[in-house]
Amino acid sequence: MSASMEHNAALQRVSCRVAGLKPFNHEITQVLLQPVSPASLRFHAGQYINIVLEEHKFRPFSLANAPREDNLIELHIQRKAGGRIAAWLQCEMDEDARIIIEGPYGDFFIHESGRPIIMVAGGIGFAPIKALIEHMINERIDRTVYLYWGARTREGLYLESLARRWEELHENIHFIPVLSEEAPEPGERSGLVHEAVLQDFPSLKGLEVYVCGPVGLIQAVQRIFPRHGLEEDAIFSDMFAFIDNA
Repeated sequence: MSASMEHNAALQRVSCRVAGLKPFNHEITQVLLQPVSPASLRFHAGQYINIVLEEHKFRPFSLANAPREDNLIELHIQRKAGGRIAAWLQCEMDEDARIIIEGPYGDFFIHESGRPIIMVAGGIGFAPIKALIEHMINERIDRTVYLYWGARTREGLYLESLARRWEELHENIHFIPVLSEEAPEPGERSGLVHEAVLQDFPSLKGLEVYVCGPVGLIQAVQRIFPRHGLEEDAIFSDMFAFIDNA
């Protein structure tokens, strides 16, 4: 998808049916939404939507999939203890429930160039990164991708099997899991995810970086990576990550 193309589709308010609920682990749930009226949401991989909890009360969530033929929308929702979303998931959402979403928002998307890509995901920041990689696979974009996914423990790599399957099936995709609070197994790394990137790429010249996750991770990448040769216009982040969606 070219950076020169129009990426902000017209905002829509869409009524959706909850088509599926699947816990990835004790903190994160996959929520599948089926648009009903209208029957689809027009969006680009990497964007996000707002769930309308009440009139004038919204919660933003990254879209965790590229556009699909069946129009399903995938969200990864983290249930923080005591948070509004946790209560909402437990009390108001079940399969076939109806919810309203608005969007899409954001300009986090794959920019057209021939440069190799480093994708840095922190925790649930994997969701929009997943959408970007699906887009690349669907569109047969064969640029080299190094996917660094950081989490405190192995449980936080809640779709590790999917990332490993990408690496197995696509020669251009390389997956590097990084654990900060649990001893790594062979093929895994320990420490902070952005530091693992710099250990492997002390020079970032000629690369592009896409980062999503906690605020501290995004700020560290934006501050430190240019010191290692990364052009400032080659850093792309999901700024929605600055919004507290608890």
